[in-house]
Amino acid sequence: MVSVEFRDLAGSALEPTLGRLLEEQLAEGRRVVVRLVSEERLRGVDAGLWTYHPASFLPHGSPAVGRPADHPIWLSTQVENPNGASVLILLEDAVADDLEGFERCLYVFDRTDPDARRMARERWRALRESSITPLYLEHARGSWRTKD
Repeated sequence: MVSVEFRDLAGSALEPTLGRLLEEQLAEGRRVVVRLVSEERLRGVDAGLWTYHPASFLPHGSPAVGRPADHPIWLSTQVENPNGASVLILLEDAVADDLEGFERCLYVFDRTDPDARRMARERWRALRESSITPLYLEHARGSWRTKD
């Protein structure tokens, strides 16, 4: 069964926090699909990953560049797993109809945004009703802390 984690940015900026989260996944040998709702946001995240930290390189691709098998991180607005990822990161309340195809799902949201908080609560309830017990982690001072 897939492990689902709700990752609350708690007001932290998305791109640098996502960059560090992706670095952790790569360091553990995992491939990742980052799923977004809009093409505009995908382009913003793409640009942010190229520049989020001068000493870091996050090898990633998207449908605009193609060759998904060559990219350990794949950015997409589609329900797909073209790079054989074991981790799905959901942004912008992206669709999660294919969780069974992944080992882990990280749902990244910011509770300081009322709409994001509402959507996260709805998703949490839906997961609990489907017998998945998600884990809640909050970003604070550069690290993730488990919350009850």
